[in-house]
Amino acid sequence: MKFKDLVQKYNSLAPYLKFALNIAVLGAVTFVFYKFFRRLPVVHDFYELMTYNLTQWSLDASKLGFDLLGYKSEIVRSKGHIYLEGTVGVHLDRGCLGRNLMLTYIGFLLAYPGNIRSKLWYIPVGVVVIFYLNSLRIIGLGFILLYIPKWMNEFHEVIFKGIVYLFIFLMWYNWIRKYSVTADKPKQKKTNENNVTTNTDQLSTDQATNNQ
Repeated sequence: MKFKDLVQKYNSLAPYLKFALNIAVLGAVTFVFYKFFRRLPVVHDFYELMTYNLTQWSLDASKLGFDLLGYKSEIVRSKGHIYLEGTVGVHLDRGCLGRNLMLTYIGFLLAYPGNIRSKLWYIPVGVVVIFYLNSLRIIGLGFILLYIPKWMNEFHEVIFKGIVYLFIFLMWYNWIRKYSVTADKPKQKKTNENNVTTNTDQLSTDQATNNQ
């Protein structure tokens, strides 16, 4: 089968089948990347640099939030730790940076058929939103440690994660409704114009009848 035939067959698929196929391809590419390329020195160095930067940005954003709310906090950058005064502090390990959430969000939008231009701005905007949502989660965990530390595990593992997941789902849902191939279609102006023309013709007929 020629490549052109494969493209035509792919284009003929239903949107949800395209999405499933795209997810499978992205999953395969991700597996190959982590299996064969992740440990290459240049890739490893870039990965570690971005992880370090994301950690520092998250610490700075969290401290800014505490400062704006009038609470004293201190960052220990070497440990990836932020201490809210009166608490043992919040440690930002690799799983607390929102990276997996960002990648999942990006992968979903790349895989779902839709307007490419909308993806070019919707993806980076969504990543920024996830970053600040995660920073708010860190701030929230600091306050949980300060006021109700016995609830720390519930808020860390369930409540705050659930809130972040909900926001991500709503961003997906909004994009699907507005920009995907299954987006809600606005009523065509032509239909409205036809209705106006029909009403005008009917009005003209009624006036002519009255004049006779």
